This record gives sequence, C-alpha cells and structure tokens, in this order.
Amino acid sequence: MKEELTRAQRCTTRQKVDQRLNDRSLAEEMLAQISYFGGAMALKYTHPSRSVRDLMLDQEAEEYFCALRRERQALMRLKKRKLVEIEKSGRDLEAVLTQSGHVAVLRQKIHDCKAPLPVGEHCIVAFDIAQHARDQRDQFRSFLKQAGFTMLQMSVWSTVFDVGDMMQDLIELAGYPFRIHVIRGKLLRQNTHPGEKSV
Repeated sequence: MKEELTRAQRCTTRQKVDQRLNDRSLAEEMLAQISYFGGAMALKYTHPSRSVRDLMLDQEAEEYFCALRRERQALMRLKKRKLVEIEKSGRDLEAVLTQSGHVAVLRQKIHDCKAPLPVGEHCIVAFDIAQHARDQRDQFRSFLKQAGFTMLQMSVWSTVFDVGDMMQDLIELAGYPFRIHVIRGKLLRQNTHPGEKSV
C-alpha cells in the first residue's frame, strides 16, 4: 500500500514537473541557457549578410527578426529584475548572471528536476524560522510547494526527487536568515489523524 502511494506521488509530481517545463517563459529559457554557458553568454544580434538574406523567404526573414526582438525583450526583463548584467558591443550583447540570477537558476533547476531518488527515499527540508521573518517563511514554503515538495508538518517538507545538493547550494547562495536542514533518507512511518488525508 505504501509503495503504491509512493508510486502515485512520483507520477503526480512528475506530471507537475513536465507541466512546469512546458509552461516555461522565454525569459526562463534564456536564464537556463545563460547558466548552461557557465553564467555568461554572448548573444549576437547581427543582421544576416545580403547574400544570406537573398536566400531567405520574406516570411523566414520576418520570423528571424521577430525571434531576435523577443529574445532581446526577454533579456531586458531579466536585466530589470537584476538577474543579469548586460554589456553591449556593437550589435552584440553579453549577458552575465548576477548573484540573484544564480539563485533564480538554482530555484529553476530544483523546480525542473526529474531525477528520482531510489524507491522509498526522500529529500526532506526542515526549517526553523523566527516569527518576525514570517514573510520570508511564507515565501520559502511557497517555493517548496511550487517545486513539488509535500508538507509533512508546517516546517517539514519532503520530495521524492534528487534535489538535495541543489537545495544545499541554494541555501548557501541565497543566505536565508533562518536555519534550514536538508536530509536525505527513508520515511519509515507517516501517521495521520482520523479524517486527515495522507500526503
């Protein structure tokens, strides 16, 4: 029964991850690309030469320049959110991740992770947040929920995906002002009160 529940949890969570990947915005895609290139990516916005342009159909040329405009706009949105710094050189742009950008990429990688832990194992995040940091606590809980974690208790959340290392990196880089523990292990028993749904 417990193994069937775990399988159902994995299936549901994987569907959520697939949906998140499908729903990614262009800005999120570009953030992932910049991360892939080691935190810096040069984007060339050059017009094709006349000989290349002559080979392009009008519709192809229009689609090409529309795509460039969309990428530039997405990049400017990332800059406005202070996730990247941009340097211009003629028609070329170089985008470099800021610290906030690195945090955003790590959060995105945790959201998108599809690598499962061995059957029966969980990555558990437990945190202790002072009352005066309620807003940050709520934001952190919201992030865990969006990332596919399920709540075991108010400040204890669990997932069946292998995000432990990324969570540790995120905690170190983001500098959360409260204690957070990341644990990987087996959930031996989960008791529920009568009328309460099992997670």
